[in-house]
Amino acid sequence: MGQQSHLELEKNQEGQEELASSFCKSGATAEDEEVKRFYEELEEAMNTRCTYLIVMGDFNAKVGCRKDNEAFVGPFGGERNEQGEWLAAIAESRRLFVGNSFFKKRQGQQWTWISPNGEAKNEIDYILCSHRRILQDVGVVGKAFTTGSNHQLVRAKIVINAKVEKRALAVSNKRQQKTTFMSATFQKLVEEEDWSIKDDILDDYNSLVAEHSRSLWRKKTGVSRMTSQMTTTV
Repeated sequence: MGQQSHLELEKNQEGQEELASSFCKSGATAEDEEVKRFYEELEEAMNTRCTYLIVMGDFNAKVGCRKDNEAFVGPFGGERNEQGEWLAAIAESRRLFVGNSFFKKRQGQQWTWISPNGEAKNEIDYILCSHRRILQDVGVVGKAFTTGSNHQLVRAKIVINAKVEKRALAVSNKRQQKTTFMSATFQKLVEEEDWSIKDDILDDYNSLVAEHSRSLWRKKTGVSRMTSQMTTTV
C-alpha cells in the first residue's frame, strides 16, 4: 500500500516563499485498485498552495522518456510501463516536471532499484518539480551512500535565484491582473444596440456581416470600444 508524507518549508525574505514536498512510496506488489487509490491520495496531497511543489519517492513506475507532445517528461529514460503512464499523466495535468528525465546519465547511474537477484535494474524513484528552472541536476548517489535497501538514493540539486524568481513572479502577477465588470456601462451599451429583427433574413445577414467586419477592424487597429468602456484594470 502506498505511503505518503507532507512537508512545508517557509522562507521569509522580501515576502513569504513556501516549499511543499511530498514523499510517496508504492509497494512493488500493489494491485491495480490500490495503485489507483495511491494516485488519488497523491493528487489530494498536492492540492496545496505553494511557490514550489516537489514530489518525490518510489512510485514503482517506469516513466521512461518523452512521448508524443508531452511537455513535462524529458528526453532521457528507458521504457515505460502502465504505472509510468499514470505518473506521466499526473505530471502533465499538474504541470510537474519529471526531473530525472531531463538529465542524461550513464546507464549505471540511471537505475534506482535493483531486484534481489541482481538481474533487473529499473528507474522507479523520481523527483518531480513544479519549476524546471530551479532544477540543476537529478541523479543517484550510488555506492557513495549506502541505504541498506535495494534502492539507490536519488538527489536533486535545486538552486533558487532570488532575482530570477522575483522577475518571474512579477510576470505571473501581471498575467493575472483582475478586471471589474461595470454593469451601468454594459446596460448603456445594450440599450444603444439595435436588437430588432428585420423582416428580410438577408437584411439580418448583411447587418451581421457588417458588424463582424467592424469587429475585425477594431481588433486589427487595437480599438475595442466595448472592452475599454466595460472594464477597468485593477
